[in-house]
Amino acid sequence: MVYRAAVGALMSCLAMGVHAQARLLTFDEALRRAEDVAPPVSAAQAQLAAGEAELKEANALLWSNPVLSANLTHRRIPQVGLSDARASEWAFGIAQAFETGGQSAHRRAAASAVREALAYAVADAKRRLRAEVSQRFFRTLALQQRVQIEREAQRIAEEASSLVAKRVAAGEDSRLDGNLARIEAERARNQAAAAREAHMQARAELAAILQLPLDALPELAGELAPPAPAAREAALEGLSRRPDLLALERRVAAARERVQLERAARAPDLTLGVVGGREQPSQTFTTLAISVPLPIYKRNDAAIGRAVAELTQAELEHRAAQSGARAELAGLLDRYATLEERVRRLATEVLPAVEENLRLSRRAREAGEIAVPQLLLVMRQAVEARRELLEAQTEQRLVATAIEAVAARQHSSP
Repeated sequence: MVYRAAVGALMSCLAMGVHAQARLLTFDEALRRAEDVAPPVSAAQAQLAAGEAELKEANALLWSNPVLSANLTHRRIPQVGLSDARASEWAFGIAQAFETGGQSAHRRAAASAVREALAYAVADAKRRLRAEVSQRFFRTLALQQRVQIEREAQRIAEEASSLVAKRVAAGEDSRLDGNLARIEAERARNQAAAAREAHMQARAELAAILQLPLDALPELAGELAPPAPAAREAALEGLSRRPDLLALERRVAAARERVQLERAARAPDLTLGVVGGREQPSQTFTTLAISVPLPIYKRNDAAIGRAVAELTQAELEHRAAQSGARAELAGLLDRYATLEERVRRLATEVLPAVEENLRLSRRAREAGEIAVPQLLLVMRQAVEARRELLEAQTEQRLVATAIEAVAARQHSSP
């Protein structure tokens, strides 16, 4: 019968794969490219360099630099009956301030904690970038496969429409059957056009994050099926290794050390100085100077208050981020379980049923026991089932990548 070719083609559509390309882009290649060109990663690395410089400065032997001083004095000495005598006197000195409250230890601990926080910030920038690249890559891959499905569905619908039109002209089918087949072909064309538009938009978004011209972006290679997710307990435990939470933890430690630093700064600095020089007539001298400010009017209360406020804010942000991450991860895990069951039902129950319907409808049509509308309905159900399965698989993969990002399954220690 004239429908045998159309039904066979639809069966091929259900088992089709992505066409081989001369050049394919894998997810790992896309991620490496994104890490090389991503401004957020570069900015985080620049901040880390600044933090390392701050730590180096904090590890210096003394916090303040020594102070050199010099003076030169010209004197005119009146003499009775003689011209005034002229003499020059000079002196050189050096002074150094010493902290007496143990500030250097707190300063070094704070700088070290900040440096660690910045290192975790670099890891977190890569984590966020991986999550964004994953979302764009697999959404584009899914639309790439959707375009293939819609292209095959369009071809099948057009062939069916052409065949039904010939049967209508021969008087074997009614005009209603011809109209139904023609409408189905138009709907398939619209679906194919919409899929191509969505695919082009997704490719543009992926090319943007990879900083590639759109025409230089190859076709994608990969599978939508996600890797097996971690168990709920393991995923929740993984939150303790998430770099942004670790960065907040280290910032809390740095803020705590700054509070201790400002409290220690109440202790006055001791300044020691040595001055040596020459006075007239041909006299040399050496002076040892000691100075200590009296902490009467200023006791660093304002700086301590600011440091305590920063510590409180850091602790609040850390606790809020922890609870928010746990709630987000729990929701994603529940959603993944639902999608996993949905994909299973579509793959094991719906698709086999529509394939069986296709076989039965083909035999029924050959026997003249089924009309064109029923056959078109079966064909439409088969295509829609494939679309639904692809959409569910896409959503499952995107949720899996979100779980990977939230649970920090991919993480390198700083």
